[in-house]
Amino acid sequence: MKYLTRSVKYFVSLCLLTAAIAAALLATGTAAGSTADLWRLLLFTPRGWFLIGALVLLSAVYPRAGYTTVGIEGDAERHRQQIDAAFRSMGFLPAGEKDGVRFFRAESFVRRLRLRFDDRISLSQNGRRIELEGPRKVVARMEYTLKSAIRQDNE
Repeated sequence: MKYLTRSVKYFVSLCLLTAAIAAALLATGTAAGSTADLWRLLLFTPRGWFLIGALVLLSAVYPRAGYTTVGIEGDAERHRQQIDAAFRSMGFLPAGEKDGVRFFRAESFVRRLRLRFDDRISLSQNGRRIELEGPRKVVARMEYTLKSAIRQDNE
């Protein structure tokens, strides 16, 4: 269900981006016709169908490509303060804990909006590794920050 929700959110985002581009073209007078012409082009021509298909395909692939799980050597309980400080420095606040999994959410509304309100990062202990799961770009940055914080704590 999470995959479908992410796909729908991304599809809506892509549609809004496409509409904004079309509106900009119409507003600047660089569009090849009127609003009705653009709708006709979108709905009744192979070019329009291709655009819709591309939006659907990108939306279907994005959740797999845009979200990831990474592991970091360390102990989540031992490094709890460093983890919390690292998340705070990246603009994320604790959002709860359930069954040994901690959740963090973006602090600012603007950041949450940029992440399409899919800003939750989960942190769990898996053996000797701390696992992070969430949006790829955020998790990659957080992985680097946490590795540095844990390395400093170990020294």
